[in-house]
Amino acid sequence: MSALPRQRRVVPDEFMPLYAEYIEMVAAYRAPLLRFIESYGASGSMADVDSGLGTIVPALRAIQLAKASVAIESTLTVARSLGKALPTDVAVVHAEPSVLPVRSGSLSFVVSCDALRWWTDPVPVLRETIRVVAKGGHVFVHDLCRDAPRGIVEMVAMHLWSRPVPGSRRLVEWFLDSFRRAYTCEEVRRVAAHMQPNLVEVHCLTAMTLTLHITKA
Repeated sequence: MSALPRQRRVVPDEFMPLYAEYIEMVAAYRAPLLRFIESYGASGSMADVDSGLGTIVPALRAIQLAKASVAIESTLTVARSLGKALPTDVAVVHAEPSVLPVRSGSLSFVVSCDALRWWTDPVPVLRETIRVVAKGGHVFVHDLCRDAPRGIVEMVAMHLWSRPVPGSRRLVEWFLDSFRRAYTCEEVRRVAAHMQPNLVEVHCLTAMTLTLHITKA
């Protein structure tokens, strides 16, 4: 499948329940991502950048990796929903990911899930995430991968279609649109080349996803 042009994520109010349903049904990425973050010893103050309802802040807090948390979200409707869904001591900020309202070097790590494909230009966003972590801090950017085998993509689409929920067709359309907008591993490596001299790695944690890991030099 060919890539679609990059455009910012738009979630109308009336689509929020379906968006939440979609996130829950594709949440299998969370467990391997949590193990991956834990394997690098990332813990302490952190920011979630533009993950929307796909945020893993509650899961990070449950295993005591996120001690002070802020969720930064560029889509206003999603930010409002996050404000209701997250614990009251997690600050939810509506802001652009390319201009993070966070002091330089003040965080231990940054996580972003399900957002890379929606950034029209990921380079300034990634540079901002690096700016706000301390030296030796980590940035984890997790998203769908367009290299995923067609058979697996079709299997997930059929699963979404079979769900006994109103609007299952829109769920399938959302998923396939998301997949077509996703990057390939090679495309992410080319983007990551702009992050030198920081240590950059691209990992495939599941058959359908990739994780860009940056360690600040």
